[in-house]
Amino acid sequence: MFITDEIITDTLSMRFCRFGNPNGQPLVILPGVALKSAMLSEMLIEKQYRLFSADYDVSVFDRRTDMPDPYPISAMASDTVQAMTQLGLNRVDLYGVSLGGMIAQTIAARHPYRFLTSMKSNVLSPIILFIIERV
Repeated sequence: MFITDEIITDTLSMRFCRFGNPNGQPLVILPGVALKSAMLSEMLIEKQYRLFSADYDVSVFDRRTDMPDPYPISAMASDTVQAMTQLGLNRVDLYGVSLGGMIAQTIAARHPYRFLTSMKSNVLSPIILFIIERV
């Protein structure tokens, strides 16, 4: 079953979708910037990540709905951790693609106790990320 919802707190509004095995190991997927909204791409997401459906309780997070300018990777990481906390997601497997991978790197470095594994694809190195955030 594919579920879409929104986390709303005093400081954050972020959409997410969830699918897979509700009794499975939690897997958080952070898509790249090319995917404008997980909520607008439900069929694509479910098809792309269906291989995880049997074993994982998959959560895919959008960026916050009211993005500030500037919105550095460190803030995106903090927002994602806040959203995970709201959903009770802890000790998860984390997978980030492109920009999502940069967010995943930051989360894993700052909150290593929250994750069992952290996987990334198509990601810049942390030193490049550091330079980008300073420009």
